Amino acid sequence: MAEHSSHQDSYTPVEIARKVEQYGITKGNLPFGKVALLAIMAGAFVAMGCIFYITVTADSKLTYGMTMLIGGLCFNLGLMLCVIAGAELFTGNSLLSLAWAQKKITLGQVLRNWALVWTFNFVGSLIMVALLYYSQAWAGGGNAVGARALYVGASKASLAPGIVFLRGMIANVMVCLASWMAYSGRTVTDKFMGMFLPITAFVAGGYEHSIANMFFIPFAMLVKGNAAVAAMPGVPVEKLHYLTGGYFAQNLFFSTLGNLVGGALLVGLVYWTIYLRSDSGASSAKSKAAA
Repeated sequence: MAEHSSHQDSYTPVEIARKVEQYGITKGNLPFGKVALLAIMAGAFVAMGCIFYITVTADSKLTYGMTMLIGGLCFNLGLMLCVIAGAELFTGNSLLSLAWAQKKITLGQVLRNWALVWTFNFVGSLIMVALLYYSQAWAGGGNAVGARALYVGASKASLAPGIVFLRGMIANVMVCLASWMAYSGRTVTDKFMGMFLPITAFVAGGYEHSIANMFFIPFAMLVKGNAAVAAMPGVPVEKLHYLTGGYFAQNLFFSTLGNLVGGALLVGLVYWTIYLRSDSGASSAKSKAAA
């Protein structure tokens, strides 16, 4: 069977691995200014998906499963903007582990990219938190949007660290598989079709995406101060005390760690082992022979 797909077909898994490798090289060598701006955009894009999710699921009369399904479909907005419009998202960039394993970028380049992208994703998220809070996006549906924001934020902030870590792993396995399949496409439609089910599944399952949580929890922390919203039906009053900086930091630490393990190890390094490891070994052998 030919390794290279024809022009009209999607890329093969081996070709996807080589594309991820090349993207890793590009991302690992981006200058500071571009990384910062693209990461701020990604944080803002994911926040757009978050508020879309909150708005559509607010005051839903559907069953839990159908509500989460619709919310997951809406959340796709954020990841689609990152992939198609272009942005640097920390969770997707955990796939830089593949280019590192292939010895095309250094560990220092990987860590620099992760640190910068994570930090500026946070900046983009907080910008959207401020814009959406002060524009009173929470007031939609007679404060139903705010009540839903409190439910989502408090539910996430109250999770035990071990649960956050494991849910973070699962979330980023799905996100990175979505990115992986988006790389298989040659058109916008191809990319969307590759991405939307894994993204929908991770959101519907209630898993922990660190960059999304940079919006969900701070937004809920601000909304909590509005007594009228906090008194709405469906608000988990018994969990509102978890909406503090300490519990937010705890959630962010363990979701970030879980995201890295899920994306860098369980997707990036696993696919490197399957498709590219032998190439890396052959290249090293040739370099030693030449020396």
